[in-house]
Amino acid sequence: MRLVTVFEGDNIGSIARLEIAYHTDFESWDPATFKSGKSWQSIEIAGKTAELRRKTKDDPNGIIYIYSGFFDVHMIRDEVELNLMPYVGKRTVLRITDSNGRVYIIGNIHNPVTLEEESTTGKLFKDKNGYQFNFLVNQISAAVAV
Repeated sequence: MRLVTVFEGDNIGSIARLEIAYHTDFESWDPATFKSGKSWQSIEIAGKTAELRRKTKDDPNGIIYIYSGFFDVHMIRDEVELNLMPYVGKRTVLRITDSNGRVYIIGNIHNPVTLEEESTTGKLFKDKNGYQFNFLVNQISAAVAV
C-alpha cells in the first residue's frame, strides 16, 4: 500500500488572492456566516510576494496547527494606513487562495489571526518601498480548505 504517489501536474508557488475580515464580522462559524453588511475584503498583494506556511506540533491536548506567512503591499501611502492598519493585532480571519487554486481559511471567531506590520522606504533607489504584513495563528484544527 502506498501513502502518496508522485504528483506530475502543475505546482505553482505563492499566494494568488488574499482576503481579510475581522473576527467580529461573523454571525456564526459553523458554517461561517457574516453579519449583515459584512464580507471578505480583498487585499492587493505586491507582485505575488506572499507566502503561507503550515507547521504541526504535538501537544498534550493533541495536534496544534501553526499557520504563518506574510504578504507585501507596495509603497508607503495613506490608503494602506487607513484601510489595513485597523486589522493589525489579534483580530482577523484570513481567506487565502494559493496559486494552485486551493483555498484556506485560517483563524476563526474564537481564535483570530495575529497580524503584524513593518514598513520601509529601503536604503537604495532600487530597494522596495512598502509594507510587509506578517501573520500567525495557532489552531487546534486544520484550516478550513474550500
